[in-house]
Amino acid sequence: MQIEDFLLYSIISALIFIVYSFVNKGSKKELELNPDGSGLLRMHAFYRVIGYLALLMTLILSIGILLNEEDAILIVFFCWLIFGGMGVYLLMWYYKHEVSFDNDQIQVHSYLGKSQELKWSEIEEVGFSPLSGLLKMKGKGKVLKLHQHLLGLSTLLDVMEKQTPFSKTELNFPQ
Repeated sequence: MQIEDFLLYSIISALIFIVYSFVNKGSKKELELNPDGSGLLRMHAFYRVIGYLALLMTLILSIGILLNEEDAILIVFFCWLIFGGMGVYLLMWYYKHEVSFDNDQIQVHSYLGKSQELKWSEIEEVGFSPLSGLLKMKGKGKVLKLHQHLLGLSTLLDVMEKQTPFSKTELNFPQ
């Protein structure tokens, strides 16, 4: 491996670490609850920024390819499939995924627009999957999936500790 490659991969790794740390910091922020004890969690705004940048990059790359190559429609298609798909996926997480809760129940709207709710007393199992980045709450045949980059997630975990027998220390959640 040449020193230039090593430097490039080191810079990329450092940037990924910085972005990941920045986004995780938002989930550790305390959320101010409403007077009735309810709260609303939304995804970090970084998802919106990266989603729009991915779509813009795809558009610019597609125009550049089509201006320089005559028969490059397949390349443009795969460009839209990969980068455009990633942009749409991130924007769906930002605009659709939200979690509302109070002292009685929790309601999750998924990035696909589906909505599920559970009362705190109905939750039978709680787990965190580091690979997917999802906190899963199971009960009554339902699975609520909460993304780890929700702003104020630590406040929700504090409410979960008060309302259920589960503690956030047993989740192996990144602190």
